[in-house]
Amino acid sequence: MIDYNLFNCQNIAKGEANAVLQQNQANVDSLIKIQNSQTSGYKILKEKLNFENKDLLNFVKTKLVKHHQGDNIVANILNPEFLKNKT
Repeated sequence: MIDYNLFNCQNIAKGEANAVLQQNQANVDSLIKIQNSQTSGYKILKEKLNFENKDLLNFVKTKLVKHHQGDNIVANILNPEFLKNKT
């Protein structure tokens, strides 16, 4: 005899799992679009202002500190100039 309750519970569980997976994928896709948009924007900014990597990095650091609304801030941003000198 077929246990329809078990079959129904399995379908519900699969449906809920698929919904979670789809929501997570939508979140990932959204973050990727935001990152790509920001990357393109910073690339254009760097080119238009004739920034070197270190200039753009200083701009980003200044922007982060300027717009921070909390009492404390911690930033760990690797400096590309420092990395070039280590190799």
